[in-house]
This record gives sequence, structure tokens and C-alpha cells, in this order.
Amino acid sequence: MKISNMLILLEKARNIQDKLKKQLFVMAVISQEIAKHGLKPVIVGGFAVEFYTVGGYNTYDIDLVFSDTKLLNEILLTAGFSKEGRHWIHKELDVYIEAPGSQLSEGESGHLIEIEIEGLSAYIIGVEDLIIDRLNAYVHWNSSDEENWVKELLLINYDRIDWEYLHQRSREEKTYPALLQLIEKVKNAKDKL
Repeated sequence: MKISNMLILLEKARNIQDKLKKQLFVMAVISQEIAKHGLKPVIVGGFAVEFYTVGGYNTYDIDLVFSDTKLLNEILLTAGFSKEGRHWIHKELDVYIEAPGSQLSEGESGHLIEIEIEGLSAYIIGVEDLIIDRLNAYVHWNSSDEENWVKELLLINYDRIDWEYLHQRSREEKTYPALLQLIEKVKNAKDKL
């Protein structure tokens, strides 16, 4: 994709009314440009929770994990973003991007999901690794809000979770008893539906 093609595609984002879809489309355009360098940014954090809860969780920025900060900065600048503090902001599109990490942990890199939107692809952390991330916050940092988000992620994504992988990662992270407890709560909630 030529840079001018990237800008033309970003223009299309102006007409996308749905915030989540617009942000995914912008990420897919940026990802296509980055793919020319053999790399791919991965959506993590709150925006991934928003995606997997179908908008139940709401965040204003897109958190990325990407290994080449210089390349990301160049592409975002070319795409019309400006750097303000820790965020890259595209004011006309109302899209905020932050790159808090340079790489996924060893376990997380195997469960990426490719999201296709308008013929382009963006990449997002797998729901299992997102559950583990939120479960770690709940167990190790006593973040009570995360209990609800773990349950929500489990409930909404129940039929597509790689349960063997989730159990394995939870044991490794020393969150397994909490995971089992939350799974039981989710099963009870499902039975009541």
C-alpha cells in the first residue's frame, strides 16, 4: 500500500459511525502499512476488552504492543496523528493510540486473532490471554473491577474459548483457583438464562 493509499483509506474512516468499527478499521489500515515491514501491531488492553465484550467495556484509546517504536511513530505521523503525551491522536477521526509495550509475553503470542474489516486485517490478543491479563489484575493486584470483566469475557466468549490453553496459562500465572471459582459463577449465570 502506498502512503497515499493509506491516507485515502483513512478518509473512508470518517464515514464510519460506529466507534468500535471505526477504530478497528483505522488499526487495519495502519496494520497494512506496517505489514510491509514484516511486522504487525497487536491490540491489547481495554480496547481488546471492548472488542470481546461487544462494546460492554468502554475505553477511549487503542492499546498496542509493537516492537518498532520508530517505525510506528513514522507511520502514525504520516497517517495524520500527532503525539500528545503518551498518546498518538488523530483529532479528525477521534482515534487515540497508545503503545505501552513492545512485545507480548512468550505465551500470549500464539493466540492472536486476525480481524478482517473492509478487506484489511488487524490483530488482537486472543480472548484467553486477555482473560489471563484481567485475572492477574484481579488476583495479584486485588482489582475487584476485573472480577466482573473476567466473568463477562468468560460468559460472552464461552463457546470459543480454548479451555485447555486457558487452564494451562492460569496454572502458570498462579491464578487457577480464582479462575475455577469464576468459571463456576459463569456456569451458574448461564444456567439461569
